[in-house]
Amino acid sequence: MKVFYHFSSILMSNTYVIGPDRGGDAVIIDPGEMDVPLLRIIESNEYYVRSILITFPHPTQVHGVNTLLKIYEAKLYGSEQRMYDCVCRRLSGGDEVFLAGYRVGVLDLTGEGLGPLAYRIENLVFTGMLFTAGNSIASPDLPLRAAVTQQIESQVLSLPDEVLILPGAGPPSSVRAERALRELTKQ
Repeated sequence: MKVFYHFSSILMSNTYVIGPDRGGDAVIIDPGEMDVPLLRIIESNEYYVRSILITFPHPTQVHGVNTLLKIYEAKLYGSEQRMYDCVCRRLSGGDEVFLAGYRVGVLDLTGEGLGPLAYRIENLVFTGMLFTAGNSIASPDLPLRAAVTQQIESQVLSLPDEVLILPGAGPPSSVRAERALRELTKQ
């Protein structure tokens, strides 16, 4: 499995492409912007995007969906049944789907089924904009801040140390680093 990272300087968001070592079906997560550099990642690796995972239907994470769907016959997955005039397979926390040969576990980071999802593929967790390195909640105005913090603690930070956390904005982190940071801030 290969994982590619694409940063949109316009939307200030991260997009991830997951595919096999040598061409084939791929999964794209949070395509905020479909531009030439992202297309190069997909095409130079001889990928065909079959699945699009959305952590939350916000423009910074879905702006590129319509363009992707004009190029590839992909299926859209997320917390809503429709996103920007596109039919979407609705996912909920605890679901598990198999996309492009990868088992994808779905985490509900609100604990309330209110929308923001995270996805676990092997030793990677894609958290979208709800989590950034060193700051468990990137959205300070979120009404369920305490619930989200609790869900991140129980669903993400309970995973093995080597699990990498790939957020919708900012640099990656790891479960080990986030636990260590929490211990430092408690002192």
